[in-house]
Amino acid sequence: MKYLLLLFCIFYYFSDLMAQHKIGYAYDAAGNRVRREIVMNNPRFASMSTLEPSDIQTFTERLGECTIELLSNPSEGVLRLRINEWREDYRCSVGVYSLHGKQISSSLMDSDSMVLDLSSQPAGTYLIKIILNDQTTTWKIIKK
Repeated sequence: MKYLLLLFCIFYYFSDLMAQHKIGYAYDAAGNRVRREIVMNNPRFASMSTLEPSDIQTFTERLGECTIELLSNPSEGVLRLRINEWREDYRCSVGVYSLHGKQISSSLMDSDSMVLDLSSQPAGTYLIKIILNDQTTTWKIIKK
């Protein structure tokens, strides 16, 4: 029995070390979620196109009638943004900002998906602001 417990503990320890990234939430006193952050680890993969589906984790949020998905290869800093239920008449802008307020990139989405590449940026914390039909969501990305 001790042997099985030891084996389980070792497996759990190493499986946690091999995790690509983590997501964390913070709540205020009333229980409302006030912060969401994705922690990105060190480089391990060449590009998102060479990743197996199991290597990519998806984070979702409902914004109006649409579901926004952020698919990430956090180890490299390449993020894929996808909007389900996309229609041609939607207006969507995506901006990436440093915590100092400097705009890293800004673009308009003209289809249901786009790639955000933070791999050339130094390690740090970035904000991704998505405005879809006058509704806004902000994601906090931590690149290690």
